[in-house]
Amino acid sequence: MAKTIRPAPVNKVYFGIDVGGTKILAVLSTPEGQIVARKRVATPRTGQAADTVAAIETLMEDLLEESRTTPRALRGVGLA
Repeated sequence: MAKTIRPAPVNKVYFGIDVGGTKILAVLSTPEGQIVARKRVATPRTGQAADTVAAIETLMEDLLEESRTTPRALRGVGLA
């Protein structure tokens, strides 16, 4: 049976988000620029800002969980 190897927790990360008309791309990176986790989802088509904000929040939670990183490690957020 294959075993999933999860990365070691990271002490400091930055959350980057690229919100486009068709997709939202989010990454967690170290201060050195190494990508720790990355995920892409479709931009909600409802036209409601709250739905886009909810999608971004879910992305952040998913990436923190995937990378075994706590929210306390988050040092900054960038949005494009």
